[in-house]
Amino acid sequence: WAAPEPLFYVHGFVFSAWFGLLGAQAWLIRAGSVALHRRLGYAGLSIATANVALWTYSALAAANRPGGFVETPMPPEQFLIVPLRDMATFAVGIGLGIARRNRAASHKRWMLLASITLLGAPLARLAFMLEWPAPVIDIGSDVLFVGALAAWDLDTQRKMSAETMWGGGAIIVSKLVAAPFAATPAWTGAALWMMSFAGPP
Repeated sequence: WAAPEPLFYVHGFVFSAWFGLLGAQAWLIRAGSVALHRRLGYAGLSIATANVALWTYSALAAANRPGGFVETPMPPEQFLIVPLRDMATFAVGIGLGIARRNRAASHKRWMLLASITLLGAPLARLAFMLEWPAPVIDIGSDVLFVGALAAWDLDTQRKMSAETMWGGGAIIVSKLVAAPFAATPAWTGAALWMMSFAGPP
């Protein structure tokens, strides 16, 4: 399925641009072009900021549709916690990655973890093609990629890095507790208030 509103194509383009730049940045480090990698970091910050803004607004706009989120049985004010949680963990990961930019091992892990938290949304669309429950794919993607990073840590340095342990753990735990919290009156009130800042797309 595809959203009919142009807003979501812009959001998808910026989302794709982030992952394109992420791949380019990894290649530049492998090629030894550290100076260019650092210069492109400014472009990365701009794309990340645009991603946060567009993702957040798109989520609020989608929640305000007459039918809510496409192919989602949950009430829109409850499901809204899913994209907003993803954006919050992405923003925190990017912020920590920037703060640790002079410590390469820490910097790359935070950037990778920030990117991992975004993968649930596109991968969950496989649920509609494979007839799998979307939450299984959404949470499973985090477990899979964080687990792969943990395995790489253990293979290369015989221990799990603090970023992988605490950052990766926080990503998974936050996704597990999001659904129960979304059903509480406190979240419903907060979600309706946030939705008032955006109309239908």
